[in-house]
Amino acid sequence: MTVFVGFLALALAIAGLLGLYRVVAGPDQLDRVLALDYLSIVGIGIVILLVFATGEPLLLDIGVCLALVGFLTAYLFSRFTLEERK
Repeated sequence: MTVFVGFLALALAIAGLLGLYRVVAGPDQLDRVLALDYLSIVGIGIVILLVFATGEPLLLDIGVCLALVGFLTAYLFSRFTLEERK
């Protein structure tokens, strides 16, 4: 199980680095916002991995809060871009 957790941690670290690259190199503002949403999903994965590694169920609340913030960010940005086009 420890090898599996280590492999998942490495995969999430690589995914996070790729997301950071997209935030920096994104050609458009929409690409950057989507990359930030992707980073929030990676953060949720890290929190879930910590729950499995430590056995602390209170960390799930942090994951739920991260999911809510990611959803609200995507919603508000889409709302902002729709009003900008009108």
